[in-house]
Amino acid sequence: MTPIFAAATRTNEKRSALRELRSEGRTPCVILDKGTSTMIYIDTKEFTKWVRDGLSKKLELSIDGADSVSVEVKAIQRHPVTNEIIHVDLLADGVAATA
Repeated sequence: MTPIFAAATRTNEKRSALRELRSEGRTPCVILDKGTSTMIYIDTKEFTKWVRDGLSKKLELSIDGADSVSVEVKAIQRHPVTNEIIHVDLLADGVAATA
């Protein structure tokens, strides 16, 4: 079963806004989809637990309460000292991952 995460769009790209998101317990993410990208954030605690369980790379996102979107984790960026997740790159379903 693919987990469904609640997500919300974000508009501010400034570094200070990203720091504020992380301090509120949210992880900034980007969904890459055929030449476009969507900036979102998800709950850090919930996502970290899912990563630690390591069940699959695919998940569902319910963005702003809309229907769920199937995505695959492309990359997870971690803090070099604390090993906390600081950013996630996601591929929309149907987009081929290139090395």
